[in-house]
Amino acid sequence: MDWIAPVGTIGGAIVGVGSALLAERLRWRRERDQQWAQQRRAVYREFVMASSRAHSQMRASALKAGLSERERFSEIHQAIDSSQLWQQRQALSLTAPSHIVSLAAEVTQALEAIRDVLIEDPSITGDRFLHLRATYWLKNADLREAMRSDLGMSGPPDPEVGHYRGPDPVP
Repeated sequence: MDWIAPVGTIGGAIVGVGSALLAERLRWRRERDQQWAQQRRAVYREFVMASSRAHSQMRASALKAGLSERERFSEIHQAIDSSQLWQQRQALSLTAPSHIVSLAAEVTQALEAIRDVLIEDPSITGDRFLHLRATYWLKNADLREAMRSDLGMSGPPDPEVGHYRGPDPVP
């Protein structure tokens, strides 16, 4: 009967250490998941901002008066290149799930289509530009909504998802 106290003590120590290890493991996993979500949020934010910069800078370049075709070509390409869109898309491909990478590729392709149209015709009021811009905005809204969903954000959806206030997008 002298063995019951030491066995009980050892059993209690095992349960105590085991529960402490389990609690520590759960805390570590929760912190790791939070850090991963923060990293994805930062990459998502940078891509969306780069996309917006590319669009704005291309429009500004197209509006510059007195540029030759060669200068306009260079300015518009420089606008999209200096936005860091390509770098942020590569970072996104290392961080995001495949469906978000696909949506980001669609946003990038929409910007490339805008770039090509602005090189040909620098008008930002022409039908081709307006339709391509509508396509870009809708794809960008879909991407943002997918990013919000991936990050577990609650609340109403992005109001631009599935809606656009301008001409119909390019089919």
